[in-house]
Amino acid sequence: MVLRRSKSSVRIFDTKTWERRESAPRVPAEVVAWVPSAKVPRAIIEASGNRIALWDSEKSREVALLDRDARLERVAFSPDQTRVAVATVHQADGGYWTNCRLRVWRVADGGLVSELRPYEYDRPETIKSVLWTADGRYVLAPVTGRAFGPPAIKIWNVATSRHRGSLVGSGKMFGAEILAGEKRIVASAQDGKMCVWDLAGALRQVRELERSVEGSAEPQ
Repeated sequence: MVLRRSKSSVRIFDTKTWERRESAPRVPAEVVAWVPSAKVPRAIIEASGNRIALWDSEKSREVALLDRDARLERVAFSPDQTRVAVATVHQADGGYWTNCRLRVWRVADGGLVSELRPYEYDRPETIKSVLWTADGRYVLAPVTGRAFGPPAIKIWNVATSRHRGSLVGSGKMFGAEILAGEKRIVASAQDGKMCVWDLAGALRQVRELERSVEGSAEPQ
């Protein structure tokens, strides 16, 4: 088990004995956060000095530097493990870490696929979860930000970077999860409520919208 720490390097524990270890296979030294893929030898790391990078766990080397002066917030690999959605937070005016970015990168070489912004206008203040649909077409994330209305789970088409919809809850949300069968999505809200949405219906409306603009000037 690898636990993130706000300062210094991660703490590593043997899950059989729960004894602390100084190192572990595939985990680079002096990392603050380490999120590996479940199926391919790749991981997203936050190294000392607020460096975000794509890491080759098999060869123990950095594949690509993804960002500088940033903290790692959330990571989600696509179902086929070819892309990875990475939420990072950056310092805003006044020194507060509230300027978030959500970007999708290629797992093979760290190339940028797209940056996802609510209403394609501004960057959110918080991103508490990052989720992929089973077909790898859409990314969903609960975000907050004064520039684009109440807190909501946003839906983006990854290929086009288009913001396609919002699922509005009762307040700031945390820990969203897609339920089995992709029929529902659930999130906990700041007011203590559990919010549940008809995800299958929402995605159906998104796909109908995208079909309606096929053949127009907007790329699909």
